[in-house]
Amino acid sequence: MSNFFALKQKMKAQGLIYRKQGKDCVLFHNKNETMEHFVIKSMIALILKKRDRIIFTEYGFPNGAITDVFDFTNKRCYEVESKKDHFWEKELLYEGRDMFIVFVEDLGGDMNDWYAKLQKVII
Repeated sequence: MSNFFALKQKMKAQGLIYRKQGKDCVLFHNKNETMEHFVIKSMIALILKKRDRIIFTEYGFPNGAITDVFDFTNKRCYEVESKKDHFWEKELLYEGRDMFIVFVEDLGGDMNDWYAKLQKVII
């Protein structure tokens, strides 16, 4: 059985849809995505790939929820948020999966330090 077929069957068994788009690459959400948001999402994806995880970006769940980075290996959603206002609403959308939220403002102002900070907190 090929790795592709096995992954597709495993996802289906867990109520997930395999989407080739977004697997092991970083997709834009839309034209309004900020540079900070895209860079942090890219860093999270890279950290997870270096840890041999199966990842998807802009992954859409069957219920319509979309997460920035989905670590399929550990069933964990990673969300990058610019503001701390309505992020809690997303918890209701991810069907009981672990969700890790990264707030841009919590990383500080120097983009060069973000990767090291993220490596320490991404599980």
